[in-house]
Amino acid sequence: MIYRRFSEKEEAVFEGIMELLRNGNNPYKITVSEIAKSANIGKGTVYDYFSSKEEAISMALIYNIQKDIATVKNLVIRENTFRDKYFKIISLLQENIENKYSTLSLATNYKELDEIFNHDLDTKRDPGFFITELESIFSIIIDKGIEEKIIYDNETKYYQISAVRSSISGYLGYISHRECFPNIDEEYAKDVSYKQLIKMLK
Repeated sequence: MIYRRFSEKEEAVFEGIMELLRNGNNPYKITVSEIAKSANIGKGTVYDYFSSKEEAISMALIYNIQKDIATVKNLVIRENTFRDKYFKIISLLQENIENKYSTLSLATNYKELDEIFNHDLDTKRDPGFFITELESIFSIIIDKGIEEKIIYDNETKYYQISAVRSSISGYLGYISHRECFPNIDEEYAKDVSYKQLIKMLK
């Protein structure tokens, strides 16, 4: 994970890289000159802050994923009930998956992107950082369900989080293959996912 403040120039580089990726540029073919032009800075300035384009791209993706996760967490926290919090997280994850220009989609669209992510950064990327951040949101949802006495607190946190992950995966599986379920609409699929979650945590 990367936890520090970035300068305006660094953030400009991050935004420039994301713009290039969202325009369909392959990260392996992007040049430092293209990054500098997209960020509206000089080529030499990129090297003032990053040792290579791989480091810049890696940090841009991690930075933006962390920003997106923080936004998701805040939106989930704002919801008042267990049900609303759960429906919010599955809706947000659905939006992320269906938007090919979302940071998550861009970060997972290239099979060999680990070569970039594993670049020798001062702060190494934790391969499971996205899962860890998601699970912290799942914990918020679980705690609300326990508070409302909709679910019981008689299982380990690992079991509870696994139940949330499983029910969400079921819904996202429907979203990815909805042509296989022509008579099922999204709202019904969400309701089924929610009911399955409650049954697993009762």
